[in-house]
Amino acid sequence: MSNPDIRSYPDVMQACQAIANLVGKVCEVPSTLIMRQNSDNMEVITASDSADSPFHSSDNVPLGSGVYCETVISQQQALHIDNAFDDPQWHDTPDFKLGMIAYYGVPINWPDGSPFGTFCALNTVAGKFNQQQTSLIDEFAAVIEALLKQVTSQEQLRVLADYDNLTQVYSRSRLLQRLQHEFDRYQRYQAPLSLIYLDVDHFKQVNDNHGHGIGDLVLQLIARQLLSNQRQTDFVGRLGGEEFLICLSDSQLNAANQQAQRLLQKISEIDVEVKNQAIHITASCGVAQANHSDQNIDQLIARADKALYKAKLAGRNQVKSDT
Repeated sequence: MSNPDIRSYPDVMQACQAIANLVGKVCEVPSTLIMRQNSDNMEVITASDSADSPFHSSDNVPLGSGVYCETVISQQQALHIDNAFDDPQWHDTPDFKLGMIAYYGVPINWPDGSPFGTFCALNTVAGKFNQQQTSLIDEFAAVIEALLKQVTSQEQLRVLADYDNLTQVYSRSRLLQRLQHEFDRYQRYQAPLSLIYLDVDHFKQVNDNHGHGIGDLVLQLIARQLLSNQRQTDFVGRLGGEEFLICLSDSQLNAANQQAQRLLQKISEIDVEVKNQAIHITASCGVAQANHSDQNIDQLIARADKALYKAKLAGRNQVKSDT
């Protein structure tokens, strides 16, 4: 899981702002910053609200610009600059050009140890930050890291709630939330909306004959095909057991039928071998497009399920649609 965006957590952002403001006032400096290192830049996440500060939230400079914080992150240790005028290595840096000639910054890391960025104080007046000031910055850097740990834990809980642990597609609850959103959009704008209800053929036999471990593997391989063969606007979730539902926004019935056929072809190509015995995997699909008869999302799902039942009755490994 990639590290979360702390901007998605307003309570954490408010705490960061309060920390920056407090440290800025106690240290009597124009700028106190929480900086984040992104893939291509250094970004101001939070800036103290001093009227004299030239920094603002979301300001950023490209990596390699030489800002003081880059040195902190690369060396993973505190950096203390009494007077940048005395050291030519800082004279071309953006901070120096803004008149920030005194600096104290410490690294901030994610719980896994990877760099987040820095917590730092900058001053336009030369002089050493005293021990009380540096200790305060150190202590609040630890508080910020604790907030990052909190954010990471909350994000992990969100992922557990939103995604099926076995297949990594949407969980049933998240799937139904997204479907409701798409159905509301359909009702508001009459934008085409189609569903594919997919069921793995004879899945109980796979479990009974080869064990639930192989059954789980089959579901994972099928989910991988569903995810890798969808458009950015589509999404897929697991309703339960061996049943999946694929939502195709802005898709007419004919296009949804074609997509279902492609998915069945991909699934039939899945290669599973147990004790030198090949297991042939197939699935059946029911397809339905939202229309005026659907008063709610449950009715649309029911029509797709009805079409799936027809596909099973017709011999499985095929697509049927409900019109």
